[in-house]
Amino acid sequence: MTTLLDEYFGRPDAAHEEADQIVSDHVPQSFESAVKRGDRTDGKQVIYGLKGSGKTEFRRYLERRDATPAWNLDVDHAHLNIDAVSLHGRSGVLKNTLAFALLQAFAAYLSEHAEEFELPKQQKGLKDRLSRVGEILKNVPNAVDISTPIGQVRLGELLKPQAASFLTTATKEVVRGILGSLGSKRVYIMIDDAEDVFPGLEKNPIFVEALARAVNDINRLAGNRIHVLLFLKYGIWRHWYEKQQEYDKVRPALQDISWNEAELRDLIARRVARIHGIKLSKGSDLDVENLWAKEFTWDASMSFEAFTAQFIRLCMSGPRDMIALANATKKAAGAQRIGLEHLVSISRDYSEDKLYGIGADFGDTYSDIAQFIEMVFQGCPVSMSGKDAAKWVYTHGLTAERVDTYFKSHAWYSVAGKERLVAIMYEVGLFGRLRIDGTAEYAMQRSSVTTSELLDSTLYVHPALQPHLAVQTERQVRPATDRKTRQR
Repeated sequence: MTTLLDEYFGRPDAAHEEADQIVSDHVPQSFESAVKRGDRTDGKQVIYGLKGSGKTEFRRYLERRDATPAWNLDVDHAHLNIDAVSLHGRSGVLKNTLAFALLQAFAAYLSEHAEEFELPKQQKGLKDRLSRVGEILKNVPNAVDISTPIGQVRLGELLKPQAASFLTTATKEVVRGILGSLGSKRVYIMIDDAEDVFPGLEKNPIFVEALARAVNDINRLAGNRIHVLLFLKYGIWRHWYEKQQEYDKVRPALQDISWNEAELRDLIARRVARIHGIKLSKGSDLDVENLWAKEFTWDASMSFEAFTAQFIRLCMSGPRDMIALANATKKAAGAQRIGLEHLVSISRDYSEDKLYGIGADFGDTYSDIAQFIEMVFQGCPVSMSGKDAAKWVYTHGLTAERVDTYFKSHAWYSVAGKERLVAIMYEVGLFGRLRIDGTAEYAMQRSSVTTSELLDSTLYVHPALQPHLAVQTERQVRPATDRKTRQR
């Protein structure tokens, strides 16, 4: 049963947070000014990050702060009926079909729900445009199912070469209709939970590339009137990156979400301010340490930064982890202020949650990845050279009969050598890479680490996973969360 203390610092999942709190709790990040929004005609449009890194929060923040009507496509508002597994081809062809499908679906929704976008209920002009679009596509054999009341379009037929010119004309017609209905208004089209909106998307990386390119094309056609933003899980983005066709075509529109130590401290400080009814002036500097001190306590011999680092080092994805840790320790502390002893008391349960949480983010790409980590790395050294890590994988994985028998039917495992498996372990967050200054750098800070670089490094098991894996502990290492180095 959920209690008040379970969500004392707020709900970890921003999809369930109160709308007013989304704005007040938001931690500004440097990439936000580069996102296509407002009067911008270009900018970042495809935003990816680990599960719990703040994608949904940022989507809801934009919608709420800009007071711009939005058409949301997510697990609760699918609106489309597109099977990502069944559509194949070059991403350059597929993108045109997807761009049309998105625009047509939005236009149909807008024509029936204009009031949601603060427009007149009657949208005869837009409905007439949609009728003309149907007539245009009837020139493509079998593209329009005339047996349905609205003439449902068969997307597979639009992928054929003879459909290209008609599809271009139809897409431009839909855009003109939408812009005509909007008048001077702007609108967001937000695609979140993409794997739920497009079933099978995680199995078809070229579909992901085509979808990203379709988003880019719509944004270019609509200028600053329609802002289409696509939010992807890191694992889905990574699968696409490794199986790309024309990734460079959309690279400038991509933005990953990462968090540094200061931002995670601010996250909790803002929530403490809300809890205590402290109004924060827009643009003013937070008194972060004093705000933390209202709910947390630390020994006089320990600096504030050292105390908060004990929480931050357990974060594998960012804000969701930080909120979950704060809530769990508050529940353990009860009426007391939260201390390190409360963090220690919840560490084992938290560690198990984080291990199986890896499967939630990466399971579509690396099925049973959490089970692989548990079977292979139980009792491993907390740190080892990259080459020793490869030997460990070989001894405890590839040549261990129990492990090999279980995973040999998994495509990602069957084609990977020990070095590639070490790279995957870095990618999913098991390993960090030790730096000269004693900090550990993880994939959430820097994803572009080559396999050879990892093999030449000292690797470190993430602190959040150490209790569950019962690693052989040698020393504590600080995470490199003060630096934002993750680039592509």
